[in-house]
Amino acid sequence: MLEHALLYFIPVKGDPPPTGTSHTKEQVPKCVAAGSGAGMTCGGEFLKIQPGTGDNLLREDRALGYTDYVLWSTFKPLDLGIDGELDMECLDSGMVLLMDPIAALQGDILEAVLEQAYGDRSLDTVFLLGD
Repeated sequence: MLEHALLYFIPVKGDPPPTGTSHTKEQVPKCVAAGSGAGMTCGGEFLKIQPGTGDNLLREDRALGYTDYVLWSTFKPLDLGIDGELDMECLDSGMVLLMDPIAALQGDILEAVLEQAYGDRSLDTVFLLGD
């Protein structure tokens, strides 16, 4: 069961995106498999996963057996300011419904979020913060 927010870094390997842009969901798997520079980290994104508050479940969701959910957001750094603040741009976000949140392991939740956010459950991740 997820009780607190988790923060991951999703490294992107291969050729870096053009300056001022980031990889899209479709580019992440392609960047990992890219020939030129493959294996070299060329940036990445942050992925935040947090437990839902319970108020986004619809009656239809409950009828289908869903009892909880997690919210996820992907971010990319924009600028590390002179004051040390890291400005971030939200790239995408979503919600993954859970049928049995007590039995849902952190790794299972991460895989479900990766599938929804990037279309690939097996992307490399670096755990940064959380329980």
